[in-house]
Amino acid sequence: MSPLRVLIIGQQNNFGRVLAANIQQWGHEAVALPSAMMDDVDEVGGRSGDIVLCDLDEPFYQGLAASFPGGGMTADMQHYLAISEVAQYWDEWCERWLRNRFSIVMSSRSISRSMLEAMGAVAFLLKPFEIGRLQRYLRVLQRLVLPPVAHEQRIRENRALQTAGEVPGSRSSLRVLVVDDDVVMVQAIAQCLSLESEFEILVAYDGLAALELCLDWQPHCVVTDLIMPWMNGYQVMRCLAQGTLRIRPAFIITSALTRLEMPVNRPYMRDMTVQFLNKPFHMRHLIATIKQVCRQ
Repeated sequence: MSPLRVLIIGQQNNFGRVLAANIQQWGHEAVALPSAMMDDVDEVGGRSGDIVLCDLDEPFYQGLAASFPGGGMTADMQHYLAISEVAQYWDEWCERWLRNRFSIVMSSRSISRSMLEAMGAVAFLLKPFEIGRLQRYLRVLQRLVLPPVAHEQRIRENRALQTAGEVPGSRSSLRVLVVDDDVVMVQAIAQCLSLESEFEILVAYDGLAALELCLDWQPHCVVTDLIMPWMNGYQVMRCLAQGTLRIRPAFIITSALTRLEMPVNRPYMRDMTVQFLNKPFHMRHLIATIKQVCRQ
């Protein structure tokens, strides 16, 4: 597989150098860009990259936080407002000036789901984090940017194995991937769906594992929770939309959140079949929805 080009946004300090060294050791290219360059689009130019790795603890964001009046606000509140300012133009800025496919955000503070969605981030790393976690993200995203012909070759190989009966999946069954970090919920849904003779079921317990199975197993439908570790349901969809896969599964989003809390009409959702089911839901309703989206 071709190496990734990773743009690291932040001050070129020891932490940035450690990140760059590890990324290069994994066989990728790492390019460090000072966070102050975000104010100078002419200097940024049009840096192309597969992934932007952005550290929100860098001085650029701290300086932005300090620009807000103190009036009763804590440091965390100021930081939140600063990141809100960045989020308003971050996704457009990356697309226009960096031309990247994926954004991964790092911070020592928690960032809300809505903020990550506004920034177009496919993943969030809470510092300090294990460097192996970043390596796994890059490994999966590297597969997403393969040329379409490489994906098609892998699909042909999987179908040949399916025909030989060596791996799960057949052309006559509907492959349904169930994703939730609640193990009991996943097992209950999978057990009920397995009673349907036309369904073939696999499960995943986080968004990144689900993305790997989307690449390996090519499910027809993904039934996914919204709030999960590694990647949430929307981030999985964003990754697939920004990757090179030509055929994407239908998605059924299950969540206890209200529709007002869910992002809608996002560009990455336009070419996808997406349905929503509020928790709790009846299994008959889920089965009917799966059949409906697979027909679509």
